[in-house]
Amino acid sequence: MNITDKLFRSNKVIKINKEFEDEHLVKFMTKFFVFAGIWKSGNDHQHNSMVAIFNLTVLTVAFLSISYMFILKYNDIDMNTEILLHFVEIFHTICTQIMLIWKRQNVARLAEVFTISLDRMDLPVNDRQSCVLILRKEQDSFLRVMKMAFAAIVSVYISVIIDSNAFLVFGNQKLLYPTWFPFDTDVNHIWFYYLAVVFQLLVYIELLFVDLAAVGLWYGTINSVSGMLHILGMCFQEEEEPSGANKTKCLVDFHNRMKELIKDLNLSVGIIFLEVVLTSQIAICFCGFHVVQAIYTRESTRLFKFFIGVGVFTLMLFVYCTSGQKLINKSEDLHNNLYFCQWYERSKTFKRTIYFCQTNTMRPLVIDGTLMIPANLQTFVHSMEAVFSYLNFLLVIKDKSYRAVN
Repeated sequence: MNITDKLFRSNKVIKINKEFEDEHLVKFMTKFFVFAGIWKSGNDHQHNSMVAIFNLTVLTVAFLSISYMFILKYNDIDMNTEILLHFVEIFHTICTQIMLIWKRQNVARLAEVFTISLDRMDLPVNDRQSCVLILRKEQDSFLRVMKMAFAAIVSVYISVIIDSNAFLVFGNQKLLYPTWFPFDTDVNHIWFYYLAVVFQLLVYIELLFVDLAAVGLWYGTINSVSGMLHILGMCFQEEEEPSGANKTKCLVDFHNRMKELIKDLNLSVGIIFLEVVLTSQIAICFCGFHVVQAIYTRESTRLFKFFIGVGVFTLMLFVYCTSGQKLINKSEDLHNNLYFCQWYERSKTFKRTIYFCQTNTMRPLVIDGTLMIPANLQTFVHSMEAVFSYLNFLLVIKDKSYRAVN
């Protein structure tokens, strides 16, 4: 019996057809989980240490080379902001990979939960078709967001390649991003140049899969829990009362299991959310700084590259915050559904269940990033305010340095 079977018991009353199982969702996310070292290939959904160690090795080498490049270019503010942008991004991905390794048991549970089907939930539901549609809607929403995030990140990489002229055999090529290498990477050493570009592309691939695996765990789990809370509210709103004390008790147990899932999410991805908030603020600020500079210098490729960077980092932060807000809203909706159901016409056992659930839902489910930053829209707004403050500070420094030179 795997972790998910322990979490969700098989329901003997509700049967569901295979046509409702979203195999495309599983195949899509398995690619990211395998390359991020969360799952092994095949049906063995366990932690793959070799892949995770390889990812950490590549990212650590890139991190050290960018750090040394920062030391060499410490007096160039334009170059420094671009170096620090990749420095922060790689540092965040390293921390994400470490957290996925450290909390691998919690991650293994979360990695399977968002593909859960209705027949594995122990809930006395009569309107099976509506419940299936709710879960399918959440899964479709999850797939759309993940594909959009994948396309957005890939578009950034394409813009970086175009800006570097790496696709040209001859010309004024430059590296994808500032990095120190122990060999010359100029036009006169074309083979060394493409060797460096291949390494940088490998780093980009590591960033893509590890970060999207974390986003998938976060958004997929919250979407699934939101759908399950919606179904739980429907159970209390049904006209026919669940017969039997065990079926009534399972409603309380199911909500407790949802709280355990959110606890697992906080333990495994909560710190990653804290890193996303901090690193996104810095990355959006640096990208915005280069957008302003590109407008003044009229560099179209540079403007295009960093403008897309602003959009991608804003999108990632928005996905984390809006999904957390969605969980809060679904928790509050469940509390309201409990209050407005016809509990006064039900049995004493059902009224007692309502009382326990009402008490249990007085505080909505909140992912708080290790008790420091809650995942909601207010955090997103505060982050954008911080970004504008940091950007103004950088522009003032740039203006003073320009006046000092002239």
